[in-house]
Amino acid sequence: MWITLSHKIFAVIPVKRFESSKSRLKFWLTDQSRVKLAELLLIDTLTTLMKSTTIDTIVVVSGDERAKYVCAKVGTKFLRQDIDNGVNDAVIAADAFSIKNGADATIIVPSDLPLLQPENIDLVAKASEYYEKCIVICPSLRHDGTNILLRKPINLIKTYYDDNSYARHIQEAVQINARIFAMLSDNVIIDLDTIHDVKMLARFDSNNSTALEFLKEITTR
Repeated sequence: MWITLSHKIFAVIPVKRFESSKSRLKFWLTDQSRVKLAELLLIDTLTTLMKSTTIDTIVVVSGDERAKYVCAKVGTKFLRQDIDNGVNDAVIAADAFSIKNGADATIIVPSDLPLLQPENIDLVAKASEYYEKCIVICPSLRHDGTNILLRKPINLIKTYYDDNSYARHIQEAVQINARIFAMLSDNVIIDLDTIHDVKMLARFDSNNSTALEFLKEITTR
């Protein structure tokens, strides 16, 4: 179902260089497999976001030329990050671009959510419709990280990825009296970081996720 919002939302995907991604799987996957997995995860994420009816523009921030090639192929915006200083720096660059180009809010989406569906994104976006100052947030499975973060307005709070971000994002929002919506869904809460995550994700249907199909294939070898 098509959803029409009164505000413009950009989706932001920070992407590490492919060789640096999924480092906690390096003793289980070859370097070549990790690079392939990173590419497939990005393609899946872009495909999902392009099917959302609430996203105006998709912005990938990365220093990897292969990510740039993927963006060019599917027609999404690419911002070059010459030095990989982490997710927070990538978000700062995307914030500046989004504000300059008229966005009212951003949804920060990591590329390691193989179960993510367009309706999950639309639900997050719709939750922000009637509030001038709000965040919509979904934690990681261990509740130490943030898997989805919508901020309206864009610079409402700083981001604290890789630093107990779920608690810190909520704390920042509380301090400025922003409205907070927490979202809990298997599709969003289960990310891909460890071998335990791989085994858990293998129990789910692929739902056209090329990354998840790839994981299942190499798991059963």
